[in-house]
Amino acid sequence: MEYVERTIPGKNPIRIAFEPANWGDSYQNLHGQTDVSCYDLFLATSHNNFNNEFQQAEEQRYKARGPWALITRDIVRNGDRGTDNHGRSHITYVSHAGTEWERIHKLWVPKPGLWVPTNDGIFYEDTGIPFETLPFEKRKEALKRLEQYSIPAEQLSGFWKSDNYDNDRFVGRFFDPGVGGYGRFIVDASRLPSNSGDVGVASLPRYEEPKKVFEVSSPQLVEAK
Repeated sequence: MEYVERTIPGKNPIRIAFEPANWGDSYQNLHGQTDVSCYDLFLATSHNNFNNEFQQAEEQRYKARGPWALITRDIVRNGDRGTDNHGRSHITYVSHAGTEWERIHKLWVPKPGLWVPTNDGIFYEDTGIPFETLPFEKRKEALKRLEQYSIPAEQLSGFWKSDNYDNDRFVGRFFDPGVGGYGRFIVDASRLPSNSGDVGVASLPRYEEPKKVFEVSSPQLVEAK
């Protein structure tokens, strides 16, 4: 299995598989079979300014099967501070939920729109939540921001969230450069765990190290007389 390795000080590395598995399975099962967070996907895709084998594999997957999406190991829940005067909602974001890399984040989430780079980066660390978005109709302004930070224009992408997280939601990533005004891919922080997948939804399976169960030896040969 080909994978990208993300190193985290003091923890085992996270291995990000190239190939999704179990297309069309339920979102709950797809969430359970992966260790990969939305932030892991972004790190792998954006490596070397989006010029790498992982990003190229995503492009080839689109050419082979059309629009596709991945369910990650991240969960979004309601926060405890409501909505601020900028229209941002407060959430609890659990990245790598239930794994050794789990982290809980309390964040203010911008409105749905096109994510744009900032001096702090693009996404809060270990999450799929952007620091800033622009309305989808402000595509030209968003492209200028990408140019300012030397990000290829074709990587313009979007972000979507729920208005209210009355129950846990999974974070997914939808890839469709042909979607037009919504950008190359959309981070979708609104996937219901109860939903079933379709032929365009999968997740990246965890990399399992081979484990030896027991050892056998050949019987001692006795020469015939």
